[in-house]
This record gives sequence, C-alpha cells and structure tokens, in this order.
Amino acid sequence: MDERIARFIGNLGSLKDVTQFESNARGRDALTDEVKDAIKARSIELGRRSIAEKNRLDLTDLSPAEEIIVQTAAEYVAIKEREGSNANRMLLQLRNRGLIEAAETSVAKSKPTQGFQTLVEADRSDLSYEQIVLDHPDEFSPRAIWFSRRTLGLPNESPKPPAEAISTTQARTETLLKWLQTRSHSNGGRLASFTNAEAAAVLGMTDMHKFGRVFGNIQSRIDFAC
Repeated sequence: MDERIARFIGNLGSLKDVTQFESNARGRDALTDEVKDAIKARSIELGRRSIAEKNRLDLTDLSPAEEIIVQTAAEYVAIKEREGSNANRMLLQLRNRGLIEAAETSVAKSKPTQGFQTLVEADRSDLSYEQIVLDHPDEFSPRAIWFSRRTLGLPNESPKPPAEAISTTQARTETLLKWLQTRSHSNGGRLASFTNAEAAAVLGMTDMHKFGRVFGNIQSRIDFAC
C-alpha cells in the first residue's frame, strides 16, 4: 500500500470519515486487502477512543478479559457506524456496569443479543462477549460460562444454568452500607462527612478517574433507597 494512503487513513479523525473513505475506495475499485486492514485498524482505534471518552474510562492497566472487552466494543462501535447506526445501548451498559459486569449481563440472556448477532454476521464471533468469557473463565461467574457455552453451541454439564449469584454491584453496595453503618456507630449515631474518594477506596476503587462512574452508580442506589 502506498505510504501516503496509509498515512491518510491513519489520520482520519472520526468513524464517519473512515466510513466515507471506505465507500470512496470501493467506488474506485481501490479497496485492496491492505487498505481494508488499514481501515479496520483505524476504525478500532477510533472506536476505542470513543469508548474511553463517552464512558470516561481509563483504559490502562486492564485485566486480560477487560482488554479484550474493550477491543470487542471498539470493533462493534466501528461495525455499527459502517451500518449507519450506533452502539449507544452497549456504551450505556459499559458506563453503568463497568467492563466485566457488562459482559456478564450481556451473555446471561435467554437468547443471543443483537450485539452477538452483529459480530456473527461480520464473521467476528471470536470477539463476542461469549468467547471472551470462555477464554477467561477465572474472571467470570459459572452462570456466565454456562450461557456462553450454550450460545456458542457447546455442551454444558447441566441442562439448567447455575443459580444467579450476588452481583458485583450488589456486593459493593452491601460493603459500602456496612462501612457507613460502622462509621455512624463510631460517631454516636451521626454519619461524619466523607469524600467520594474515601468511600470508593473502601471498595478497592482507588482511581476515581477509572471508577468514578461505577462508584457513582453504587452511591445512587443508596441515595435512592434512602
């Protein structure tokens, strides 16, 4: 591929620009395999940037499963853009639940999600949440593994999925409530003031840039209950 074309593709500023370039190249019968690969790489790069910005996520120091989830989400964003659609539902789920829990929730359905179907149609089922779960079983629940195997046409030891365990969000909520209760008891029944960073640290969320949204959702659950 011509170096100037490669540089041009690498400098495309949005997924919309990438889609337009791809359409123009196809119209000129210039969509070679090398150009396709460059377009795909730039699309995923821009999709990853979109995920980070829209979800205010720090995409560094991710676990192996989290890294693949981000790659999957980035490619899905790019695919939807090419279709003239968007991935807003998936992005909202990532923002509200975080990377691992979003995948857990997505796979544990009575039937495959639209996101899974989209990746299958694009011949990228290898990037589905279901495949990620099976490739990194230590990071997911037995229930998520059971549903993932079923969706991918693999046998399970039991005809029924394992019972739903307490969710990560619920566990974190209960931990935060216990901390608030202990804090109140040590202050004569009155809850002393605290910062969001202090409360988040109780849950192991020491980086508010990375976990701010997730912690905010937990705090909102408590506020609503009150």
